[in-house]
Amino acid sequence: EDNTVSNGLKLSATAMGNGEVKLTWTAPSGLTEANRFIIVRDEAAEPLHTGNNFWRRFHHSVREATWVVPAGTQYFRLCVTENNQNDTCAEYSNDVVVEVK
Repeated sequence: EDNTVSNGLKLSATAMGNGEVKLTWTAPSGLTEANRFIIVRDEAAEPLHTGNNFWRRFHHSVREATWVVPAGTQYFRLCVTENNQNDTCAEYSNDVVVEVK
């Protein structure tokens, strides 16, 4: 799994209460219909997309989402896929830590 961090992919996260985390991001230009965003989460830093820890795929035009996750310290990263035929992460965003309430 490639762990390349993209300069154009920047993730921010805010704990909203009730287990909700609002995630917003910026992305590089030039994405196409083939690209998808996948948000991954773990209780350890720099989560990778393992197939078990992701939420769902987002269209390349989406820039925010709210996810309900378990309380406690959670780490999030955004990955952009190479194409929508497989879930291989081409690049990852920065790592964001949130104290989920």
